[in-house]
Amino acid sequence: MKTKITSLITAGMLGATMASQAAVVTVPTGLNPGDTYRLVFLTSTTTVATSTSISTYNTFVNAAADLNSDLDAISWTAMGSTATVNVRDNTGTTGAGTSIAIYTVTGNLVANDYTDLWDGFIANEITVDEFGADNSVTSAWTGSNGIGTTSSNSLGEDTARAGNPTREDQEGWWMNRVGSANTLEKPMYAMSEVLTVAVPEPSSAALLGLGGFALIFRRRK
Repeated sequence: MKTKITSLITAGMLGATMASQAAVVTVPTGLNPGDTYRLVFLTSTTTVATSTSISTYNTFVNAAADLNSDLDAISWTAMGSTATVNVRDNTGTTGAGTSIAIYTVTGNLVANDYTDLWDGFIANEITVDEFGADNSVTSAWTGSNGIGTTSSNSLGEDTARAGNPTREDQEGWWMNRVGSANTLEKPMYAMSEVLTVAVPEPSSAALLGLGGFALIFRRRK
């Protein structure tokens, strides 16, 4: 009886875990070959915010992405600001980007382009981690203001700025919600490099068909 009960409990826990985890998609639906886009996630791992070097945080989010083999071939940057590098510059989301939409790794639209990303509001919360699991914590290191500029409490300051990943509905709160002691452990947002939907190569059958058509055309000619 104990074995049976244990099995039922284990199955229930596994079912609950699977229910809270969505498949990771590296190409969101609705995109066409040649379209460019970017992905974001909230790390399942945590870090302190004591370093003043942005490379420390970039290394941290890449290490989180490496935990999932679907994401480890992609280059990632931290969505955070130090006193010398703001999040827009670190992620390359300043200026051009009118056709580059941003999605979570489970395929939910976050912003239509870079301007939309930094207008204070995002389309959907960024609470899924590198495995597609829900990581609905209420605080993530950013060191940034809601519009993507460096906060006076940047990463590396004794008190650093953190955003609330669950509050996409309040202007700027997802990036700029509270100041916390930089020795606390918190996750971070990670953003991918610019990705492009692959253009499929012609299949061998299609190539044979084209070859046959060319042969018929030559014969008729």
